[in-house]
Amino acid sequence: MFNLYINNFNISINKLKAEDFGESQGVLIKKFESDTDLFKIEPIIFLADPFLFSYNGRLYLFYERQDRWYGIGHICMRFTNDMQVWSDEIDVLKEAFHLSFPYVFEDNGKVYMLPEAGYSGTIRLYEACNDNLSKWKLSKVIIDEKRQWVDSSIIKKGAKYYLFTSVKEKEVFNQYLFVSDSLDGPYKEHPRSPIYTGNDYGRNGGAVFSFNDRLYRPAQICVSSYGEDITLMQIEQLTAEKYSEQVYKDRIYSTAFSDYNFGGHQFNIVSHNKELLMTIDYRVKNYNVIELIRRIKRNFFNR
Repeated sequence: MFNLYINNFNISINKLKAEDFGESQGVLIKKFESDTDLFKIEPIIFLADPFLFSYNGRLYLFYERQDRWYGIGHICMRFTNDMQVWSDEIDVLKEAFHLSFPYVFEDNGKVYMLPEAGYSGTIRLYEACNDNLSKWKLSKVIIDEKRQWVDSSIIKKGAKYYLFTSVKEKEVFNQYLFVSDSLDGPYKEHPRSPIYTGNDYGRNGGAVFSFNDRLYRPAQICVSSYGEDITLMQIEQLTAEKYSEQVYKDRIYSTAFSDYNFGGHQFNIVSHNKELLMTIDYRVKNYNVIELIRRIKRNFFNR
């Protein structure tokens, strides 16, 4: 079926109370929205995969930006000192291949990014080059198996680093788990990996994170469509030999986020200045005449 509209993605940042976790969308702080201009030649289609990062008293927002439906995504950043006034958009990372899912984290006093670079066939670790996190360099290719790895994140537990990542194989997502003694590897596949197979919970919808001393894995639901919804999985066991998880909150966009009923595919929370903040992306239906012409040409004339 060929739709006249385009499924765009926007970004929302919300303030939560602890009891809101998985139950409410909280209070809106800021939205960043894709283009709605009917005739814009290079429309912004995706502002998606947002990650908040609190660093040196400043709040950063990293996200994917994609112009045009068949464009290549790259990583952008904005920051704020007071959660009211935000910086202009800054391009921070571009490659010859598509980039998205810019998971940013700190380890041993350094700041790293683990963006999705699936079309490169690798999982790539980048390191920040300056204190305002506007420049990045490739630190290490930590997985190089020429598979389309998507939506990867690393969490340290004890002395081990655990890498969660997904691959779509025969139209079904498999959630793989790797373990290492060092951030930059080498990584060995966990004995329970793949830890999940299926288009309901097999792909990540955000990084694995800790909240109230428990670990959670946001799972992206892709059963009926891309960006359908998010389920929060609670990790029950995570060691170098064992892994188990269970559903904590199913379909949070449908059940808890009343303003985002078209769905979305990202969930991220962070503590900043003693406040709990959430960022998500959410799907909207927009129209653009130029993009519609491009899609018609691609689908019906370039066969």
